[in-house]
Formats: sequence, C-alpha cells, structure tokens
Amino acid sequence: ILINFIELIFIEGTNVTLKLIAFILSIMLPVVVFGLEKRKKIDFPEMLNIFLANLMLKMGKETEAKRYLLTLINKYPESFEGHKLLAEVYEKEGRISNAVSEYLRAIEISPKEIEINYNIANLMHAEGKNNEAIELLQDVLKKKPEHFKCTELLGDILIEQERYKEAISAYTNSLRYNPANYNLYYNLGIAYTMLNDFQKAKENYEKAAQINSDLHKAKYTLGQLALIYGDLDEAKNFLEECINDEEVEAGAYFYLARISIIKGELDKAINYINIAVEEDTEVYEKV
Repeated sequence: ILINFIELIFIEGTNVTLKLIAFILSIMLPVVVFGLEKRKKIDFPEMLNIFLANLMLKMGKETEAKRYLLTLINKYPESFEGHKLLAEVYEKEGRISNAVSEYLRAIEISPKEIEINYNIANLMHAEGKNNEAIELLQDVLKKKPEHFKCTELLGDILIEQERYKEAISAYTNSLRYNPANYNLYYNLGIAYTMLNDFQKAKENYEKAAQINSDLHKAKYTLGQLALIYGDLDEAKNFLEECINDEEVEAGAYFYLARISIIKGELDKAINYINIAVEEDTEVYEKV
C-alpha cells in the first residue's frame, strides 16, 4: 500500500522496480511465511521471537535473548522451541534446576523429541541425581537403542557407581548399532579392567586401536596391560607407537623408562625420564 502511494504521489507512469518490490512484499513474502508456519507448525510471531533470541545469543547478549524467550513462552506457553532454547540459556548460566524444568516442559509439549532426555540426564548427573539420570537414560535406550551419547553417559555414570557389569551390558548392547565405535570398545576395556578381567580388557583395547590407530589412549593402555603380563617387548612396541602419535602421553615415556631399567639400558631410561618430566611435571613424583 505504501509503495503504491509513493508511486502515485511522486512518480509519473509505471515503475517496474517498485511494482516488483510490491509483488514480493504483498504476495511472495506471505506465501513464504505461511509455508514456514505450516512446515514448522508454529506461528510467525513465535518464529520471529525465536530467531531474535538466537541472534542475541550469537551476539553474546544472553539477557536480551532470555527476555525474548520469556515474552514468547508467556504468549505461547506451548512453544516447544521456546522452552528448549530457554533451557539451553539457563544451562549456560549454570542454573541447573531452571534448565531441567524447561527441558521437562519441552518434553511434555513434544514427547517424541527424546533427544532432550540426554540433556536432562546430563544435568541430573551434574546435580548428583544419578539414579534419576540412569532411569531416564535407560528409558531413552529402550525407545532408541542406537543412541550412542545416551549409552556413553549411562556407562560413565554406572562406572562411577562401580556398577561395572551393568556398564558392560550397556556398551555391548550399543555395539549392535555402533559396531565400529572407538569409544565403546575403549570404555569396555576400562570396565573389564576395573573387574580385573585383563584378557577381555586387552581384547577391547586392541579393537579400539584397530578402529582408530591415530588415537594414543588405547595403545597406552595396551602397553600397561602388556607390562602386567610381563611381556616387555609387546609393551615397548605399544608405548613407542603411543609416543609417535601427535598427542604425547607423558606416562608412556615413564613406562618405557621402567622397561629400559629392567633391561639394564640405563642411559635410555634416563633419557625417557627427562622427556616424561618435561611433558608433565607431575610425573616427577612417580619417578
């Protein structure tokens, strides 16, 4: 209307550019808005507030973002995106209880969005509510057993509680859906190590090393296990591979020094110890 008025008052004849702009604003823009509303299943004002809140967050203006979101959920109390984004803001601020409350409200609005349960469980774990977190994660995995992040968090909590057999069960079930996952095999190795089942621990560490030969953690642990079994040459090979990786493990130099001492190679041992202490001064106490 405004463009037509400008054209009528100030411009003689038909201006193609103005007609094109008027067409875009009066026809194309509403079509796009209606399309987005139908696809996203939210009203345009809701969508706009969410966009502005995200923009404020990117600009580091969390207070402004929160103001938009609080206005939004007051007007649209059933806004899934609004509650979810507000929960993320509270989480960044360290207001765990508020974040959990908003995530739970989002889940109530859209129960199919089970991904949010991972966030809730993670926050519960941070608050020390481990039993509630375990129950929630197990519920998610019944519905979506391939969810790796939930499996990993569940396993971590179970290991913290020294429930190693349950952790092993969780990791093993996840392997059906993530058969080539380095972390699953490595975490299985940790769980079996805690149960003193070094043979199975070794098998899983080896599988982890095969999947990603660049990661040094598995090789480092395999070197330690070989030392437990007294196989110095195998331990030396794993530890040397470990120190050749980009991520240097100071402990690897420490164990290589021990092997050198056992073999009577004292100069090598001293060299390894010096490097270990340079990499990590805390190794000095071990030495």
